[in-house]
Amino acid sequence: MTLCTTILVAQERHLGNDSASTLFTESPFAHGYMHGYEAGFHFGDLDLQLGREPRDPAVIAEFKRDGFQNYFGSKSSYKFGYHDGFRAGYSDATHELPFRAIVNLRQAAEGLTVKSLVRPFDDGFRDGYSHGRRKGGEDGRVAPQANPINPPCLGLPDEYCSGFARGFTIGYRDGFNNQSRRQPTRNVEVSSAK
Repeated sequence: MTLCTTILVAQERHLGNDSASTLFTESPFAHGYMHGYEAGFHFGDLDLQLGREPRDPAVIAEFKRDGFQNYFGSKSSYKFGYHDGFRAGYSDATHELPFRAIVNLRQAAEGLTVKSLVRPFDDGFRDGYSHGRRKGGEDGRVAPQANPINPPCLGLPDEYCSGFARGFTIGYRDGFNNQSRRQPTRNVEVSSAK
């Protein structure tokens, strides 16, 4: 790492001493999600406080200003995470739910160690998030409470499966909360299918 890159990383608060920093290092998607969630929650809260009707987050100028830096890793993965996080944060704020992203991402980071194979982990996290959000949305429309079951990950690299399971948990919570206006699922335990 060059001196300039080291200084930039030190200035990025999510890559510092936070317990989720390993997750953000391993997954540009998760890192983008955190930045997007913060921005989306901020703009959703502004709309709520100013008495505006909720709107499509994609029309908000900040939705396109993701703050990507080259040292974050894959630009496309970061942007996907940023946009998904922005939508989730905006929805939570406009529905008067608590800010939950950092707690959820810290839980997702538990037990994670830095690996040299970032891409498979990040691909798994992104795919898991997408599957979890879809399943959580389906459950949120019909189920009285969250019932997440993380699907098995058979025959795929361990790094991918680890990322998938962690991303599924975050995505399921977002999908369920978006479709259900019951209590937020921030403390729901996700179990793996056997």
